[in-house]
Amino acid sequence: MKRLWVFFAALAVCTIFAGLDEGDTHDAAALVPVQALVIDAKDGTVFVTADTGDNGRGGNLDAALSDLQSGCAGALFTQTAEHVIVTSRAWYLAPQVCVSRQLRPAAKLYRAMEEVKEPEEALRFLQAHPGSLTLSHARAALLESREEAAPVLMQTEGGFRLGG
Repeated sequence: MKRLWVFFAALAVCTIFAGLDEGDTHDAAALVPVQALVIDAKDGTVFVTADTGDNGRGGNLDAALSDLQSGCAGALFTQTAEHVIVTSRAWYLAPQVCVSRQLRPAAKLYRAMEEVKEPEEALRFLQAHPGSLTLSHARAALLESREEAAPVLMQTEGGFRLGG
C-alpha cells in the first residue's frame, strides 16, 4: 500500500512539473507530438519550425514557442521533441534553448550551418544517426563555464551529414 501511495505521489509531481496539470483537458485525437524543432533567427525575430509543419515566430524563444503552440490545429507538445536544431544565425539562443522549460532536457542539440527547410527530412536522418549532446548536458556545461561543442548538421546533395 505504501508503494502505491509513493507511485501516485511521484506521478502527481511529474504531472505538475510537466505542466500538464493546468486544468486544460485535451482530446487524445487532437494531440500533436513534436519530434524535431528547428530554431532560426533573422532581424531580431525568432522562428521555430516543427517536423509537423507548424511554424511560430516571436521576439524571443519563449514567444516563438508559444506562437508555435497556439497556431497548431491541435494541442502541440514541444516537450516531446527528441531533436532540437539551432541554426548558426540563432546560435546566440543556445543558452536559452538549454534552459527552456518548454523543451525536454533529454532532447539532442545540433547546430545547423544554414537554414533547414525540411525538418521532416532532418528528423529522419537524426533518428538514424542521433548526436550525443543533450540539452541537459549543454546546460551543465554552461553552468560550469565550459563550452560543449554541438554536432554540426550539414545539408549535402543527398540529404544530411553530422560533423564535429
